[in-house]
Amino acid sequence: MALAAMLLAPAASFAESWSHVVTDASEFKDRFNSIGSGQEGETYEIICDWDPSTVVSVGKLKPTMTKGKLIIRSNQRDFDLMPQLQIAFEWAADAPKVEVGQGKGSSVILENLNIVGTGSYVIDNRRSVFIDTVALRRCDIHDNVRSVLRFDGDKQTDGLKRADMRIHCIEVKECKIHGQAQASGDNWSTFRTFMPLAKFIIKDNIFYNMPYSKGLWETRDKNEAQTQVIFQNNMVLVGENKEMHSGGFTVLGAGANIAPGSQFFIYNNIFAGPKAGYNIFDSYTATKITNAVGAMVLARNNVIDNESYMPLTELQMYLLGLEDGATNLIWGDGITDDNIALSSVTDFSWATGATFQDPSHNLYNMLKTNPWYTAGRYDATDPVGMGGTDLGATYIGPSIAYVDEFPTPAAVNVAIEGPSYISYTISPERDLYYLGDEITITLNNGTNNYLTDLNTFEGWSDGVQELSRTETLTGDLNLTAKFTDNRNVVSAFTLNGITKNADLASYSADVYLDMDPSFQSVVYAVTVDTTLATGTQDSPFHYHNGTLQARSEKFGEDPQELRMPILSRRTPAIAKGELRDMAVFAIPCKGITDLHVSCYVGSDNNAMGNQIMEYSNDSTTWTKVGELAPDNLLENLKWKKLEADLPNDGKDKVWVRVYGDVTSEPVCTPDEGIGMVIDGEINHEVYDVTDGFEYIGSILITGNTSKAVTGISEVTTDEQKFDENAPMYNIMGMKVAKGTKGLIIQNGKKYVVK
Repeated sequence: MALAAMLLAPAASFAESWSHVVTDASEFKDRFNSIGSGQEGETYEIICDWDPSTVVSVGKLKPTMTKGKLIIRSNQRDFDLMPQLQIAFEWAADAPKVEVGQGKGSSVILENLNIVGTGSYVIDNRRSVFIDTVALRRCDIHDNVRSVLRFDGDKQTDGLKRADMRIHCIEVKECKIHGQAQASGDNWSTFRTFMPLAKFIIKDNIFYNMPYSKGLWETRDKNEAQTQVIFQNNMVLVGENKEMHSGGFTVLGAGANIAPGSQFFIYNNIFAGPKAGYNIFDSYTATKITNAVGAMVLARNNVIDNESYMPLTELQMYLLGLEDGATNLIWGDGITDDNIALSSVTDFSWATGATFQDPSHNLYNMLKTNPWYTAGRYDATDPVGMGGTDLGATYIGPSIAYVDEFPTPAAVNVAIEGPSYISYTISPERDLYYLGDEITITLNNGTNNYLTDLNTFEGWSDGVQELSRTETLTGDLNLTAKFTDNRNVVSAFTLNGITKNADLASYSADVYLDMDPSFQSVVYAVTVDTTLATGTQDSPFHYHNGTLQARSEKFGEDPQELRMPILSRRTPAIAKGELRDMAVFAIPCKGITDLHVSCYVGSDNNAMGNQIMEYSNDSTTWTKVGELAPDNLLENLKWKKLEADLPNDGKDKVWVRVYGDVTSEPVCTPDEGIGMVIDGEINHEVYDVTDGFEYIGSILITGNTSKAVTGISEVTTDEQKFDENAPMYNIMGMKVAKGTKGLIIQNGKKYVVK
């Protein structure tokens, strides 16, 4: 079922409990869409099962369920093996309402997942939806532009009071949360609850690297009901904020917006740097653990770096409400009882391999031999009627940080011997690797399914012949991959540089002879001018410089390996019967003979059935050299190869252009939802008002390059007889000093200095 179906009215059906394994985005969305509005007491479990190196994106989901429990999880508890999932929840505006009260609303639980940011939030509710529980358990959550979670009921829409939109519980346990607040502006907090919250459990987590964050929790609107906050065994490392909020960094930023008598239990946490001597302001008043007014606070057995955080004893101006004259009850003397200043911990050190595994690389693992591992405060009884809930643990900081031993680092060095456009990836991607790590190294040879002969892979230095290999590190790994260039390739447009939709006036070839810029072809857009400023919206039309629409892949209906990034020519509907937009290539070819140009053309909307290729040696006079007609016309959703040999004019530069032949028959999408074709015939009521879309991709320009002179000429060691005092240049043509390492050009020759 398409994701777009979720934008329709919420389903009225009730699904019974189920549990399904999914292996890709399509299966995931099918299961998600089958829930409907849900049923009280039912549980729907989506089990994610795919390679941890693969990121599966299900995009922004708009739940219609208002009852029942949705669990999205994997079976992997090892953070490095968890499947990567890009996901964002945003409750639909027309989601049905349910009765208020624990167990009456819906619950969403995410477990054992590597959650990759999709945009602003992972979970975003700005509607009047009643939530029983939101839980994040043992997840690695990273790289959101703003926050992990936002709840802000839309009382403006339906007139509900805040108390009518109460969340019973938010739970965050055993998570690594980092890379949040990637954008400046509002200095986003990690958790934003702007509606009543009964219980907030934040336990056993590591928080770090939030460059613009104002804090972990923020509630901005006055709540009438009390909130219970259990904040225990966390490690909070103030990010090296790029632009600190005027109010500083506040871990639990409730302010005066919680109800009087709300309870805060702050146990066994580490509040630190994230590096030695990290001091945000000269005074410590801007960075604090809480600014709650009117709360009963028990803060015990916390390790606090007072170079980064205001000491707890100085928080009483907030907790007692001294700033605004309010009164408050500090529960017991917990605010001053047995909390520990980091500076007083004699065996603490920021050095790599001391207290933390490697803080310079955000690796905050700790050894179980650390005294903190057995120094936790454990309270099995409940002095305020909490039902005997354990408020502490036997360790300080998060359990997920403790390990039996620090691993031994192992270097991974990969070199490419061959064209400079060839690259590689290592999965999982980390700053450091260790003995016993399993990694996969994958070479990207710059080709695709349609351009396969740009180079030849000769193999790895150890004899392995596969482009992708998996290794378990037993020591430092040093590998070289060798490639041989195809010397016939003048320029190739793989279009691999297109990563998202864009309008481009030009695009330069990704691959070209010796990667010498003097042989880099460029494609330009020449489009039909229908603008009122410079053109006309009535015939006759003329051409002007325009843009090509770039798309990262077409066609979505094809298997992944058969899709390709493309440049789209979009001719305005009012002009498409008279002229069609063109892709014009400028091709440097000094010293090159036997030029040949090929490309793939297609459409999934409407295009001219015949595509024409023309040649010019002066960019003014054009000669047709290739076309699809008569027996190979375009078909909807199918690629066709268009190619031609070019005349040998001995020019240093020639031009080629591709466009749709307006004298040929159009080919249109048969999609009944669009209505352009009915019973096999073009419906002109739709066709005539629809722009023309013609795609081009995988462009290859070849020739005899044996007499071409580039700034880089391959030579053997025996041939390197040249003036050693001649100027030396790098690959970018910049003069460099003797002793410079890397790829060097001297006397028109290239060689590597190691």
